[in-house]
Amino acid sequence: MEKATGDGSEEAPNGNSSNDIDLNDGGGVNIERQGEGAQQRAFITGTGGDTGSFLTPEQEPSTRARSRTASVKSRITVNDLGERLFQKVHCETSGRAPEVALPTSDKRPLVVRLCSLRCPQEARETEKQFFPWGSVEALITKQEVVDVLRAEPCLLQPDRAEYYASQICHPQRYGDNRLSHSGYRKIFAILVIIRRIDDILLFVEEKICDGHLPLEAKSTEHGQFEMRLRGKEEEKLNWLSHWDDTLGHEEFEEKQWTMLVPYFAKEEGHSARLWELSKKSILPWLPRSEGRQHEGGYSWVSKVEIHPHHHNFNQLQDCMVSGNFFAVKHLKAQFEDDAANSSLNLASGSVERVNGATPQIKLPTENTDTENIRDTQNIKSEFEHEIDTLNRLSHRPHAHLITLLAAYQLGNECYMIFPWAESDLKAMWQARQPSPPLEKRSMEWFLGQCLGLSQGLNHIHQSRPTPTPGEEEKMLGRIFGRHGDIKPENILYFWNSKDSTDRGKLVITDFGLTRFHGDKTKTYLRKNKPPATPTYRPPESDITSSPISQSYDIWSFGCVLLEFVTWYLGGWDLVKSFVKKRKLINPLMNNWHTDQFFEILQESESSDTVFSRVKKEIFEFVNELHSHPSCCDILHDMLEFIMKKMVISEMKVMSQTNSSRGVVSRVTVDLRGQKHSASDLNLMRAPCSDVVDEFHKLSQKLAKSPSMLKATPRPLQTVEIPPSVEIQGYPVGIRRAELPKNHGGKTVKVEDVLRSVSQQRKNTHP
Repeated sequence: MEKATGDGSEEAPNGNSSNDIDLNDGGGVNIERQGEGAQQRAFITGTGGDTGSFLTPEQEPSTRARSRTASVKSRITVNDLGERLFQKVHCETSGRAPEVALPTSDKRPLVVRLCSLRCPQEARETEKQFFPWGSVEALITKQEVVDVLRAEPCLLQPDRAEYYASQICHPQRYGDNRLSHSGYRKIFAILVIIRRIDDILLFVEEKICDGHLPLEAKSTEHGQFEMRLRGKEEEKLNWLSHWDDTLGHEEFEEKQWTMLVPYFAKEEGHSARLWELSKKSILPWLPRSEGRQHEGGYSWVSKVEIHPHHHNFNQLQDCMVSGNFFAVKHLKAQFEDDAANSSLNLASGSVERVNGATPQIKLPTENTDTENIRDTQNIKSEFEHEIDTLNRLSHRPHAHLITLLAAYQLGNECYMIFPWAESDLKAMWQARQPSPPLEKRSMEWFLGQCLGLSQGLNHIHQSRPTPTPGEEEKMLGRIFGRHGDIKPENILYFWNSKDSTDRGKLVITDFGLTRFHGDKTKTYLRKNKPPATPTYRPPESDITSSPISQSYDIWSFGCVLLEFVTWYLGGWDLVKSFVKKRKLINPLMNNWHTDQFFEILQESESSDTVFSRVKKEIFEFVNELHSHPSCCDILHDMLEFIMKKMVISEMKVMSQTNSSRGVVSRVTVDLRGQKHSASDLNLMRAPCSDVVDEFHKLSQKLAKSPSMLKATPRPLQTVEIPPSVEIQGYPVGIRRAELPKNHGGKTVKVEDVLRSVSQQRKNTHP
């Protein structure tokens, strides 16, 4: 096979246009300001003649934000299929385009050689063939064009053939001074394939180049077809009026999409781009791509192989990209969520039927046009939110947070492209046996992953967006984030199977529920119950009007860490034992057996006081872990920190001037005549920075240890009933009379804390 560059012609000088994308700023986007208090707008490369898209860093999607976005969007259109990005990341950076393999024989007709470039060569019924990026441009050289134009049916004189060939193969300006690097070569190739090559002269004379594609074959009232320019659908291309047969119009429209295949790219240190594609667009997926691999309540993920000429992702550093396989996340329709969540929870074993009762799954109602429109808006809103979240975090990339490579919309369907991981944390637990737990190298990997995950989560908790020019003062209050859905399935396991020394790396993913808020709303009262995975949700998730904060993540992360320690000591079998032990009847979920880590109680049938506490079974199992023959001092310290600082029922007391942490953390509580400090009662979960510090300390302790750690199992102890903490609010979807009663153990009421706060204030300010 011969090799040729993807350009194949002299490049015209770049012009500056209001429609060009500025790829040189810190985020790789144009920044525009519109109106008072406008937020940053990131204009992203579009393709195929559709308008460009915008990412909005609003705290929550809103109608006003969407209208402002649409206003900016209506004035700017990008239709270069990623061509400028291609030029930026290849030609301008490396100095040349990627090599394209061409047919070695030049004796076959051009149409045959063109068709041999299509990929895949033997497409299955459900697959569409396409021309890889740069292949048509590489094959259609000036000499090839001259030879065709001098033959039938054109029969041009040599000088005229030379003139038209120069025009066809040279980059062309079109529209608002935008540049089409391929000139007319795609149109030329289409006409060669549909055997209308003499019409290329009309396209050149009318200055309709590749940048104007796609053209639309519009049906008339007489059943005939007419070709129209994009954006000028009411204007007929009269110079193509001789295309009076349906076949010619439809063939051109169909073949053009095989050459309008997007090129996905990401620049180092820049935000991911969003492509908006027509429903007719062909994606550059290769036959080894697979269907749905993983499915959750809000999305499903496919494994795809992207043609190497249609992405630059394997050139990125520290993005865990290996080869051409990627994960494509498809956001589900909103009406699928409830049914999907319920079926998944049953399938995963987190919920069991009791006495054969069938769970009540909310099914979608009959789809009306209004419901479909609302559903599409909800999907797009969540889609743009997750892109915005990932792009916020990409300003300071972290090794244990997933990198968004690109995003695209195909009609109304929303997708995101990520590095492909062969496994998540739960699947890793199921498939792999842990290394000997007392080996120092094993513990180094285990602690290193725990530290990395805690640092990644802390990165989310401390993140803030880049302010728009002129809005720095409004952004002085730091913006804090929370993930909202920490669970083993949302922690990916990247492992290089070709490297026997590679133990793998864990990476947090799925930021669909992540939210950002300022200092004043770092802890806030939600209007609706936030979605969460049943097993790892904290107690406040089941209480209306209960404040939701970053400690929400701390609980979930603590639960995952407990299971991680369990796997490290005993593999998947021990994890299953842990799940079975804590799976109890849950009156909040129709008396199903559920495996969450807490329970909700009431003081008495006549009382409105509601408590939460960690299940006694959790403490009993942790006690068993302490007594495991391979448990060592480092694991003892880790388990104690988790149970005292992370997996605890948190006291949340809200006032007009103080957050719950400020009120609770500094008081001494008087319980039935006995003084207890709030820290001793474990009323507040640790901030993520403390979790990071703890793993740093454990890592330093490990560094001083010998190559084989000493086992220090503790004897089993009697586990007391854990303390119960009052929660302000109402249980979601249940009457208090159905709750179990709170018997035994310490109880901490809000009034006890407030009384202690008031007394201490009097003592401080008599």
